[in-house]
Amino acid sequence: MKTQTRVPAGASLKQRMLIQLSQRSAWSLGLAFAALLVYTGATIAFDLFRTGNFDPLWILIWAVTYIEITLLAVLALAVLPRKL
Repeated sequence: MKTQTRVPAGASLKQRMLIQLSQRSAWSLGLAFAALLVYTGATIAFDLFRTGNFDPLWILIWAVTYIEITLLAVLALAVLPRKL
């Protein structure tokens, strides 16, 4: 059974976001997929459209950096205690 952290009444948006992100259940494949979409879109928008040229090596760089960050998140989940 998943436990939910109760958000205090009157909490600011920043506080609510931090409380939600601090839960282990937030760190799932759904979040990884959403991050992939945002990361890909932002990278294409800032690298490809801004410079006006395309280099196929960018695809490799995008993939490697995304995999690196995802592995660091998985490692952090494995190392950190279940309840903080």
